[in-house]
Amino acid sequence: MTKRRSKKTLPIVEYPNDALRAKCTLTLPDTKYRRKIIEELFATMIKNGGVGLASPQVGYYFDLFVMQTQKDKFFQACYQPSIIYASKETSTEMEGCLSIPGVSRLVERPKKIVVSHLDGWTGNKVEGWLTDLDAHIFQHELDHLSGRLIIDHPEVKIDEEEYD
Repeated sequence: MTKRRSKKTLPIVEYPNDALRAKCTLTLPDTKYRRKIIEELFATMIKNGGVGLASPQVGYYFDLFVMQTQKDKFFQACYQPSIIYASKETSTEMEGCLSIPGVSRLVERPKKIVVSHLDGWTGNKVEGWLTDLDAHIFQHELDHLSGRLIIDHPEVKIDEEEYD
């Protein structure tokens, strides 16, 4: 019987640490090293109950984040991600952040986006539509790569009369 080696997890960088405000532009030239970083990001995300985790949240400054889509529970490693198109239609979701424990905020974002990134595992180009919560997760993690946090978004107020 072989013993399964557990993946290394990393400590989460917490606000107000200035590291969370860094612009992430470093590239990962080595595939083996990139795989190690991705495995650590996924292990840390899962251990902490997240649905996404960007490299600066664990002290790396690579243009990379990981996420688990909510539609099909697919794990994605997004390297050099970008948004090609964002719909004018928006949706509002309650967002939390592993780097800001105990803080949740209603954030309004485009409801549908077309994204482009390199698959972190293979390096192959990926383009596709994301909608609803998956679009929110992608945009939230992409924000981290430019030093933007959920607390930088205007807080959306709910008209409680609409829900009575």
